[in-house]
Amino acid sequence: MGWALITGASSGIGAEIAKSLAMRQYNLILVARREHLLAELASELSSQFGIKTEVVAADISQPDSRAELKARLQSLNISPEFLVNNAGIGQVGQFEQTDMVDYQRTIDLNCTALTALIADYLPAMQQQRHGYILNISSVSGLMPGPNLALYHASKNFVQALSESLWQENKSKGVIVTASCPGPTESEFHQHAGSDKIGMFHRIGLMSAKTVAEQAVNATLKGKRRVVHGWLNKAMAISENITPRKVFLPITAMVMSSSK
Repeated sequence: MGWALITGASSGIGAEIAKSLAMRQYNLILVARREHLLAELASELSSQFGIKTEVVAADISQPDSRAELKARLQSLNISPEFLVNNAGIGQVGQFEQTDMVDYQRTIDLNCTALTALIADYLPAMQQQRHGYILNISSVSGLMPGPNLALYHASKNFVQALSESLWQENKSKGVIVTASCPGPTESEFHQHAGSDKIGMFHRIGLMSAKTVAEQAVNATLKGKRRVVHGWLNKAMAISENITPRKVFLPITAMVMSSSK
């Protein structure tokens, strides 16, 4: 098999996607900021599945880091045939309560880095007429989200871009899939502050392993998007049929409730 590049691979959904692709005999380029966690995962998967791994400790929200990643892969003559844009962040709270520096980092990571990596590796996939791009969006990308506004907006960007690129590239041998999980077991909630939202604890969090396996399967099957779990599917449908003036205050209430 060829190479798969996974961002945010040190934990959560990213690490589980790495395991899923290793099981399918993909060689892996594991990218995240925490090198020691990447090294442990790389060693585990190399030993278990007999694959090759490359570990790249990088903050891909920074243009220089993305350039260094691209240069390293070129020096190794590696052209990924499977790109997984998993890295992402968000902040719970009303818009004015968060510093613009944090918002800029959200845009840089969730939107700009994802777009740049697709631009870096899509042309080679098109030339070979074979490739997969899996973008981890969110059910948040299918609806507005008061008290998590910029995160929802950034994931809406990911959603729209992914589905547009799916249409543009399906006849060129390249599949672009948007994965839309809801609340999932990961470190995201601690960093975003959403671990304090009571509703998430009452309904339970979906396992990262389940989300990862469903996302990989949907991509390999050529799906445009996959919404994970019956509750998230119901939320996505309800957003389409519920008037926004009703939907928005309900969402705001859910996102502001504490456990």
